[in-house]
Formats: sequence, C-alpha cells, structure tokens
Amino acid sequence: MDKGIVLCLILGCVLILLFVTTFTGKDVIASLNEKSHPLDRIRENQIKLFPDKIVIYINNSNLVSYSDTHSMNPTIDYTTKGIEIVPTNPEQIQVGDIIAFRDGSDVISHRVVSIDYDEQGWFCKVKGDNDPIKEKVRFSQIIGVVVVLIY
Repeated sequence: MDKGIVLCLILGCVLILLFVTTFTGKDVIASLNEKSHPLDRIRENQIKLFPDKIVIYINNSNLVSYSDTHSMNPTIDYTTKGIEIVPTNPEQIQVGDIIAFRDGSDVISHRVVSIDYDEQGWFCKVKGDNDPIKEKVRFSQIIGVVVVLIY
C-alpha cells in the first residue's frame, strides 16, 4: 500500500479520536482500556466518619472472609475481609461485580464477565481475575455481591 495512503488513514483515525473526545467529553483512548467495574451500591450518606470509627449503613449484609486460592489476586486475598449483600433478583447483578456463589459445597467469589439468557433463564459467566476459565452461574447459586473490601 502507498505510504501516503497509510499516513492519511492514520491521520484520519487520529482526527476522528480527537473529534469524538472534544465533542463528547470522553477520553476515547482511555475508555478503550477501561474494564467493567462493580456497581456503586453504597451512597455517601450511608457512610459516617467519626474520630474513632467508621459506620457504614448497609441493609441485608454479611461480613465474609476469603480462602487462599489466588484466583482473585490482587483484588482479594486470604487476609481480605469483605461485606456482601444478598441480591433479591438478577437485575441487581451487573458485569464487573464480584459475586459469591455456591458450587456444590464450595463457596466461590469471582467477577461477573457476562450476563445472558438461555432456555433455563438468566445466567452469568464468572471468572477469577487470575483464572482463565469462565463458569456459568445461575441466580439461584448466588449468595452475595461484594460491596466493600477491607484490607
């Protein structure tokens, strides 16, 4: 291909990115690398700071600890404590959330990477941040959604 055509294509792409960034206010290049993140479930008015303590008002929550599996490192390790809420419907789960679910007698905490429907209804695919394998999880298996991690 002619070097002039390649240069024009590259400059055209750069101009498009600059145009979109300027007129939408979004950093297009940064958003290409952005990953899905957990839903913001705790509002600022639910957090009270005192000189000797922090109080977070969260309904229907549980304090949990994690196993030393390394599947969610560096986000979660065995020394991390978590606060989870119990979801009441699948609409409360979004891509990027970290959920706890039952797999037989085990409880596993992994990140939701996709949500879909099949002949049995709603399901999500999850995987550990350090785990290449995706698992299919039904809503009935989910026992918690991580809302706070304490290190």
